[in-house]
Amino acid sequence: MYLLVPLHLFVIYSFLITVSSANISTLDLIACVLMMGTILGVNGINVGHELGHKINHPFKMFLAHVMLTTSIQNHFVTYHNSGHHRDVGTPEDFSSAKQGDNFYYFALRSQIGGYFKTWKLESKRLTALGKNKFINPMIIYTLIPLLFLTTIYFFFNFNTMLIYGITGIYGISVLEAQNYFAHYGLRRKKQENGRYERVQPKHSWNSDHLIGRVLLFELTRHSDHHHMGAKPFHLLESKKDSPLLPYGYPMMLMLSYFPFIFKPIMKKHLKLYGIK
Repeated sequence: MYLLVPLHLFVIYSFLITVSSANISTLDLIACVLMMGTILGVNGINVGHELGHKINHPFKMFLAHVMLTTSIQNHFVTYHNSGHHRDVGTPEDFSSAKQGDNFYYFALRSQIGGYFKTWKLESKRLTALGKNKFINPMIIYTLIPLLFLTTIYFFFNFNTMLIYGITGIYGISVLEAQNYFAHYGLRRKKQENGRYERVQPKHSWNSDHLIGRVLLFELTRHSDHHHMGAKPFHLLESKKDSPLLPYGYPMMLMLSYFPFIFKPIMKKHLKLYGIK
């Protein structure tokens, strides 16, 4: 996983060199954007996600932010660790899709809602520590991606920066597709005391398909990840009482972009597990 960081940066450099060429055809450009965007969404954010759970290891957190900077997602660590893991499967979590949600609406809500909620999460954390809540890390998390894009503009040109920005947006959509189907339709019940039931394996979709497991470092065993967030990805186990996706992560990711296909499949699958 450590080696993936310099390799990832090399791939980005190669991408920038390629798309900045005046001789690149439109079809080749589209292919490069789709491929690089997928790499940002699958490798950049996923590796940043894994390393970002190691909050007590400064070097790992640094590498996490390097990966997330390339994916224009520096606020991800705070929201994911303090927001998503706590509120998963409830209306308070922007990254948990309820049954019937349209992917494109969900993705916009998750990104915009998650961004502004991260400001609040950081503000509450600073207040609890007795620190100035106006010195919010989100200021830095917002400026770093802008500085990264400006650097691309400085060393290449405006068109290359614009292409990378579009590529980053597509990469974010890949992340949101994973968020979309990982908890789709699985909700935690609210108890009499007003609190939600504790997170259980049944609140995340699992997948044991080999390709997805390899590409995502066992993140497809998502129930165990939410049961023990700090557990290294390669040690994640398949929980017997967690629902299984109808297909592997790569197929589910592609289906997410086609709600008219995705929703009927998942409606039938939810019924299979007694969820209406």
